[in-house]
Amino acid sequence: MAERGVILEIDGRHAIVLTRGGDFRRVRLDRPGRQVGEEIVLPARRRLPAGAMTVAAVAALLLLTLLPASLLRAPAGTDRPPAGGDGLRVVAPEVLAYVSVDINPSVELGVDGAARAVTARALNRDAAALLGEVQFAGRPVGDVIADLALAAARHGFLAADRENAVVIATVPTAPEAPLPEAVRQQVEAGRRRVEAVLAEQSLAGQVGVLNAKSPRLREEAERAGLSVGKYLILLEARQEGVPIAADEVREQPIGRLFQARGLKPGEVIRRAEREEDFERLAERFGPRAGPGDEGDAELADRERDRTAPGSGGDRERGTGSRPASGERRRQDGQPGREAGDRGDEGERAAGGERRDEKKDQK
Repeated sequence: MAERGVILEIDGRHAIVLTRGGDFRRVRLDRPGRQVGEEIVLPARRRLPAGAMTVAAVAALLLLTLLPASLLRAPAGTDRPPAGGDGLRVVAPEVLAYVSVDINPSVELGVDGAARAVTARALNRDAAALLGEVQFAGRPVGDVIADLALAAARHGFLAADRENAVVIATVPTAPEAPLPEAVRQQVEAGRRRVEAVLAEQSLAGQVGVLNAKSPRLREEAERAGLSVGKYLILLEARQEGVPIAADEVREQPIGRLFQARGLKPGEVIRRAEREEDFERLAERFGPRAGPGDEGDAELADRERDRTAPGSGGDRERGTGSRPASGERRRQDGQPGREAGDRGDEGERAAGGERRDEKKDQK
């Protein structure tokens, strides 16, 4: 039976299609006028005879042997030779941007100017399992993003019984450097393919693309133990008055985290997509001392106070609300009133026990 697939993207006479088996293929269209979303019959895969493959491999090896050494050396300024050596060397592609993909698993991809993946880093244990199944080196980053989403669905990280959220974030490696246009286009293609994966699997969910314009935001995210995408979501949530700690964002899927607070993850992600100045948010709301910093602890305390019975609900959710008196004393380095009250109660109880003992002795 002929293989069929749905057209996700059209590029001239070629198209990217999603097959019924969950694979992505680039095929030549049989005729003009094809539309995105249309299901087509895919051409059969062409395979070289075993003899032809052997001849091609020998020819490639011979070509490398006969090429002048000067053509194989690194161009000046692109790669430093090892100390004491001036021989042949391979020039690794330069990473010009990082792309993080957060499903929980969280993965970070280093990409070159042509938007091809050069490096991949698992940011948690679940991500390591996904990367073991996905080929990334030298592939367009949009394809890698789509394959990560497919692997996440196979492992149950994207499922029908949860609020699915996928956040893709980009950041250039050099200050003041714009994101390469090829990277931007590939990331948008990756977004569309993840949406197609969700639709193919009959899964509801939100897919967002966030742009961090400064590599300093990536450095701050690493200090907080977060991916760039989760760090930007943390900043957006805090701007909206949601007291959330970095530890919580690190350990939970984004969809589950906000759903547990009665919030719609899609709305938070869409607001973050519209944010123009994450550096400003980092100055106001970013963690300063990494995981477990005092700012995170204070936010967690405020959330517990807000949700405690009789606390008045959402009255303290605004970013400009004043902390309780106990919090102000803790910020000033003095014991909070709650701690003092507990200490007074303990002393009164101890004094009462001593008086009872004296009465018994009499």
